[in-house]
Amino acid sequence: MRGMVALFLLIAAQGFVPAPAVAAPNDFRVISGTLLHPATLGPGMTVMVLKGDEGTVYYADLRAVSGIPALQQGAKVTVVGFEGTRPDQLVIQVMYPADVAPADTPSIRSQRWPGPPSWSRRPTAVRPQCGCVASTPGS
Repeated sequence: MRGMVALFLLIAAQGFVPAPAVAAPNDFRVISGTLLHPATLGPGMTVMVLKGDEGTVYYADLRAVSGIPALQQGAKVTVVGFEGTRPDQLVIQVMYPADVAPADTPSIRSQRWPGPPSWSRRPTAVRPQCGCVASTPGS
């Protein structure tokens, strides 16, 4: 009996162990890391090696990237793309240096709109429109 309880507790405890996030082929990925290879990255390059901030080394296919920035080895870069057939392979769609924000990202946090001015909050009388024609008695 004690053996069954111990086995049950062991199986239940495995459900509480945190597991790393696992992506499948063609899953969307955003990776920030450091450029390892080539020594100078620029237009015309088709492959790069990236070491992610978590320590994983990725091999990235750059053929789909339209604007490859000029980067030196060791530069911080963020890439957006899809996982390849292996977890360390990426097919990159967008790439930009980590110190440069994308053009469509607001540089200043938007402020909350306080609403209409106080003078516009006056109560207004609205006459309902019924589409009726007024008639006079005796007509």
